Parts: sequence; C-alpha cells; structure tokens
Amino acid sequence: MPIWDSIKNIFTTAAPHRQPRPYTVINAAFKHDAGVSLFFVDRQRQLENVICYIKAVKKNRILLRSRKNFLPDILNNEKCSIYFKLPYDVIVNDLKLPPSTARYGFLCKSRIISNAINKETKACEIQICMPLQYIQRELRKHERVYPGSGMIKAAGLWLPFSRLPENQFQFGTPDYTYREGCPSQLRLINISAGGARVQLDKIEFLEEFNNMDGKELMLLVSLYKSSNKHLSALTVCKCVESAYSIILRRLTLRLQFIKLWEASDEIAPPGWKPVGKDGVAAILDWVNNDYGILVEKNGEQTA
Repeated sequence: MPIWDSIKNIFTTAAPHRQPRPYTVINAAFKHDAGVSLFFVDRQRQLENVICYIKAVKKNRILLRSRKNFLPDILNNEKCSIYFKLPYDVIVNDLKLPPSTARYGFLCKSRIISNAINKETKACEIQICMPLQYIQRELRKHERVYPGSGMIKAAGLWLPFSRLPENQFQFGTPDYTYREGCPSQLRLINISAGGARVQLDKIEFLEEFNNMDGKELMLLVSLYKSSNKHLSALTVCKCVESAYSIILRRLTLRLQFIKLWEASDEIAPPGWKPVGKDGVAAILDWVNNDYGILVEKNGEQTA
C-alpha cells in the first residue's frame, strides 16, 4: 500500500464521529413529517404534553403546529423541550449516526418565542428557538400515548380469573367492554408496547378491588390504523397498580402486558406467547407509525 494511502487510513480511522448539527436533525424531522412531543417545562402540572408537527424550519427558529388550542401569547418566553423519533434509515444513512443509537429519540431544550391561532386553519402555531444541542435517549422504556376519538375500535377487559383460558372457546364474554359510538364504562386512557392504563367508570365497589395488585387480567384492544385497517391484540396483563375512588365510583388499573395470544401459523399452533422486553410488536408499530398520523387526521376532520 502506498505511503500516502496509509497516512489517509490512519487519519480516517482516528477521526472522531461528528454529530450532525441540531438544524440538520430537525430539518430531517420536518422532511419526514415526524410527530414532535412538546413539553412545557414550567407548566408540567398545568399543561399536558402536546403532539405537534413541524411547519417550517429557519436558521434560528422552528414553527410548530398543533390542533390543541392555547390562549395567544400565554406561553411566550417560557422554557420547553421537544422530543421526536426518526426512521432507522434516516438516522443511519442520512445523518450518519451509529446503528446502535437508531432506536433512540432526539431530546432538545428550547424556549417558546410566540404562539397564536391561525385564523384560516384554526390550528395553534407555536414558534420556538432553534435548540443549540440535543441528546439521543429514550424518555421511557416504552413510549406511552393517549388514544383519542376515532382511534379505538373496541376493547374488552376480563377481571382476574382462576385459570388462564387455553383456547378461544374458553375466553367467554369480557366483564367490561368498549365499542366505538356506544356508551361504556370501560375507557382506555393510555397505551404503550409494554402495557396500558384503563378506567372503569360508574361502578360499585367490589371486594375483589382490594386485592387487584399483582393479579392477572385479560385485555383485548382493537385500534384503527392510518391505512383504515385495524389491529387487534389479546393480552394477559399483570395489574401493577390499582386505585378505586368511592366518590367518583371509578377503578383505575395500570397493566403490564405479560402474554400475547397468537393465532396459528405454519410453525406454531395458537396459544399464549410471553411478551419480551420490547413489548407487543404490533402495538409498538402502531405507536411509532400510526398514532401521530391519526392525531393529525382526526384534527383535520374536526377543524
């Protein structure tokens, strides 16, 4: 090998990996229409996180749009953070970041410049400062989302059972059900690949509500996809936390997915399969790829 090629190889190998600038990363999110979570640092107790989309990117500012309305100028000059994820090929091929970091999202600190309602679209437009830096990380093990109207087709909850059903003929009727457009006591509050939080409203207290923690329940969820199709997942859940309000007559359950019912295929017969550390794959895919699109689609329908 020629001496000059050897020298170039030494410098190429030794050169540290250069992080893309915040502008480059945020512009990639804009081009790929990535959903952006906006966090209100100074008002975490008063305001929930908001899903936004990037409308424009300039050198020193970002324009976000959201279907959630705010009072004009109420948030000016307040601290905020944004968090978003990008597809694997964008992170690895376009941004040239290591494949080991591809599953992480981008967390950026910023500040709100202004916010107002667009009179034509009725959408809230929020201007924030271009972040000076970012970090790649997971905010939590499984990203949690809050399904709104038009996202849930149906749901069913079976209270703790003495014996786990071995086939679909033993499932029986759920103790509580939800079906779109029908009155229901069951509400799906949030969901992630690893679990869900559900509420039972206007129910009388039962003795078994005292000993729900650690018990196993079954939960069926059927969620609309952005392609107008839907996914259904039947899971066995461990009740991680339960709380009953006598005043509100409400039972709240925090559930962890531990088993998933899988239909038969060419390799394995139907049955319960353990849920691994990555959670339920179909729900993970829905959270990453369908939820943000449905938020925007439902916003456009109600605007």
